[in-house]
Amino acid sequence: MVEDQVIDSLVILFAVTAPPLVGSRGMPTERLKMYLYIDETGQETRGEVFVVAVLLVPADHREAVRQGLSEMEILTKKSVKKWNKSSPKRRLAYLEAVVPIINSFSPVYYQVHGIGTDYLERTTETLVAAVKHSNLPPESDITVVIDGLKPKERQLVSRLLRSAALPYRREVRGGRDESDSLIRLADSLVGFIRHAHEKNPYALPLWTKFGRLFHRI
Repeated sequence: MVEDQVIDSLVILFAVTAPPLVGSRGMPTERLKMYLYIDETGQETRGEVFVVAVLLVPADHREAVRQGLSEMEILTKKSVKKWNKSSPKRRLAYLEAVVPIINSFSPVYYQVHGIGTDYLERTTETLVAAVKHSNLPPESDITVVIDGLKPKERQLVSRLLRSAALPYRREVRGGRDESDSLIRLADSLVGFIRHAHEKNPYALPLWTKFGRLFHRI
């Protein structure tokens, strides 16, 4: 099938082109530039459950990832729909198709928060924890992209990041899932994580199969 051939070619592409983050002796080869894509789900529960996911993608790998994701959206007929508006059949096809792409920058970091409605603070808390767990070298630039972030919210996130004293140059942006396949991937993965956490029937077998790509922090 054409779809299988395209997916196989992506497996090879991302196995070959995923850039090393450090030199052969464990030292950075140049100043590392990373994009962090963050999305959350659960605000409608008013604090009963709130899940945040963080994707860390090297800047020089980002366009290849975007292109691959866009192709998989077309092949699986998921298109640009948000996760909660996609059918279980489309979710399954999309997740299985994008595994080689996720594998090129995994793990996907996430947190499942308990009772509370301080959503932006919790989103930033997860972001900081993900950066710390990733062990990025201090000589790094990070660009944070949060879906739907408004200007005043961006200022708050920037202030919270400064207070965390992360040793990196950083920039905070808002993003729109209509225009970026990586933001749509973050939306899909945080939705999948939540469904697995809630023991949704379609999600549990997939979590057993692909849970290795995710890391709870």
